[in-house]
Amino acid sequence: MKRNFCSPIMPIKTYLLAFLLVNSLLALPVKIHAQDTLKVMVYNLLQYPSASNYQTKNAYLDTIVNFVKPQILGVNELNPPSTNADNILNLVLKPRLSPSFTRAVFSNSNGSPVANMLYYDSAYFRMKAQYSIPTAVREINAYVLYYNDPTLSQSQDTTFLTVILAHLKAGNTPSDSLDRVAMSQAIVNWLNARPVPGNYMVMGDFNVYASQEGCFQQLLNANAGVRMIDPVNQLGNWNNNSAFSNWFTQSTRTSSEPDGGSNGGMDDRLDHMLINESIRDNISRVHYLPGSYSIVGQDGIRFNQSLTSPANTAVPTSVAIALYGMSDHLPITTRLVFQPSVVSVENEIRGDFNWQVFPNPVHGVLNVKKLGTGLQKSCFIELLDVNGRVVYSENQLNSNAGGQSNLSVGSLQAGVYLLKIQEEGQLPVTRKIIKF
Repeated sequence: MKRNFCSPIMPIKTYLLAFLLVNSLLALPVKIHAQDTLKVMVYNLLQYPSASNYQTKNAYLDTIVNFVKPQILGVNELNPPSTNADNILNLVLKPRLSPSFTRAVFSNSNGSPVANMLYYDSAYFRMKAQYSIPTAVREINAYVLYYNDPTLSQSQDTTFLTVILAHLKAGNTPSDSLDRVAMSQAIVNWLNARPVPGNYMVMGDFNVYASQEGCFQQLLNANAGVRMIDPVNQLGNWNNNSAFSNWFTQSTRTSSEPDGGSNGGMDDRLDHMLINESIRDNISRVHYLPGSYSIVGQDGIRFNQSLTSPANTAVPTSVAIALYGMSDHLPITTRLVFQPSVVSVENEIRGDFNWQVFPNPVHGVLNVKKLGTGLQKSCFIELLDVNGRVVYSENQLNSNAGGQSNLSVGSLQAGVYLLKIQEEGQLPVTRKIIKF
């Protein structure tokens, strides 16, 4: 007969051994690096340094990145040569954010007057590879980063993030739209050749006026695993449509400035940051933090108005002035959560844990029961060891109150495990489990 830890017939000696084992396990040095929530930012720099003195532009950019504090920064409309990319890195990002910031290799195979560049904090990321995606208009760039996980030496299991920076063809003629379609198709072709599952983002100035346009639809309807998703699900006809005032990224100005750019006021959602299903669903240790998508400086009251008049309520005045002076576009930011490949059992509970887990410590069967009231949702349960390996998984289709799963753990080795519960539409929650 199987004996439960809480069974009254368990001998006193077994209780004592279990108690000693639990305390010895809790004393083990298993405090592994916690997950990192890191910020990604994309920004059209309006032909940096353009007609302006680069010191002036750098002062604006310094104020903006100090406010945002990204770990990854992708930029469009960087003027060649590569020394302009170095100016941003060495005169703004390194002194303002971190000396560990670095950049990708400058690439501009089409000889375009504007190029893309990716900057990143090497304390968190390293570059695995970068690729040029050629198009007739200008080059699109793809960067394969890997998370600089301090547990890599233990797990030998790398978490990748691929960032595609695109600046699609501007203009509202049928020919311009077809050029955007061709550029978007080049992205889709490249993505379709990538490993699945994987963590993929496409971001930049798409110059697109509605989600119904062919270029946008191609990204939304690519093959499973690499198809793109708008994290905020704000699809529709964006151009000059006040219903999307919270999501406009262009134009910050209503008057002409020496550095050029549009001056029509805020009336277009030209810039985007799209993620794939893997990032949305936390399939490969990277997930989008819900609610973190933000257009810096956008307070929703700018329809056909400048960023600074009326007074901006979204950012400090100094930041609004810097955004106005830096570009006719606003930057987009979002947060991604990176989980180390060796799971931390440092914290017994993470998240709002509305579950009863018993017995704990456990020997044979671990019972997981939903507490309180709630809607019926699909639910995924995993048990992971301290090396991040999944040792048990179960789809519990009904996580309503009273729903219970019985996890058979008798065959597992004694030790510390992490129970991870992922409800539909919710961030995962975890609890530390002791197996004796």
